[in-house]
Amino acid sequence: MRMLDDTEWAEGELPSFYGVALEEFFLRGQRAEAFRIDMQAKWLVKSYDYLLYAAVESALRGEIATMGMAAMVDKTFLSGVSESTPAA
Repeated sequence: MRMLDDTEWAEGELPSFYGVALEEFFLRGQRAEAFRIDMQAKWLVKSYDYLLYAAVESALRGEIATMGMAAMVDKTFLSGVSESTPAA
């Protein structure tokens, strides 16, 4: 995987690993009540995308192991970083 630099991004756009397909996934999940509806699907896409980007960058820098990286991203995104989820 090659990291993009600022000159390769369209103005006002950031690179996405999944783009439209991921937004459609979250929209379907929101309709099925699997994902929160108080957050726009676009925000969920960007949140997941940035988390995934950070994991890839950290792995490339040797800061984290690649083994289990996907599970770590999924757990962080779906459960957050708290030991227990606080009541809303």
